[in-house]
Amino acid sequence: MKKILCFDLDDTLIDDNYKFELTFCDCIKAIINSLETRSPQIDDILKKAREIENGTWDTWPKHKLYTPLRVANAWVKAYEWFARDIGLPVREHTKSLIESLILSNYDPPYFVIPGVIETVTDLKEKGYEMHVVTLGLEQIQRRKLTVSKLIKYFDYVHYESYDKCKPLTKLKNKFGAENICMIGNSMRTDINPALNLDIDAIYIPRGNWHRFKQDPLNNKYKEITDIRELRNIF
Repeated sequence: MKKILCFDLDDTLIDDNYKFELTFCDCIKAIINSLETRSPQIDDILKKAREIENGTWDTWPKHKLYTPLRVANAWVKAYEWFARDIGLPVREHTKSLIESLILSNYDPPYFVIPGVIETVTDLKEKGYEMHVVTLGLEQIQRRKLTVSKLIKYFDYVHYESYDKCKPLTKLKNKFGAENICMIGNSMRTDINPALNLDIDAIYIPRGNWHRFKQDPLNNKYKEITDIRELRNIF
């Protein structure tokens, strides 16, 4: 049988990193406007927000790790930290603005990565069974697939809250590890879960979130730079 191709969604099919970077710029602007002339440097704000956000991976419940509220909470806490550090009152308006900016990042429009449409069209026409395996709130992830119209190219979608090992294990038990390939941009959440189950994996590095980076479990995976290369592999 032909391999079942399992695609990650965020920053593999849809460019989330781009939207987040723009949103973080807006959050920094909101913090600077609130703190006015006593505001810290841009790099210091970003460093503090990332420090707090990275820390939440170890403190928040696993089923809430990929929710918008976790990211919004980290940026609000960064603002609160700076306000208190320089002796200014914490403004509820600024907190609400930062939270709304982060939450809006999960709304349309969604930007499909160049090369995705022609690649998934070609693979589907070749007869491959196409799956999406994605982390996050099902309502949000489903909306991304529907609004972007990517959903029509896939036979099945697996929505998980924090761990892709669960759907990949089910697929392995049903079809065999040798008949599955996981494709994604994150070594931590896409590639290593597949390698841990002896499932083939193809790594397409994209995005710069520290949390999604990790050393590979082994070297039994392929690395490509553009999703279009899949058309020559399969």
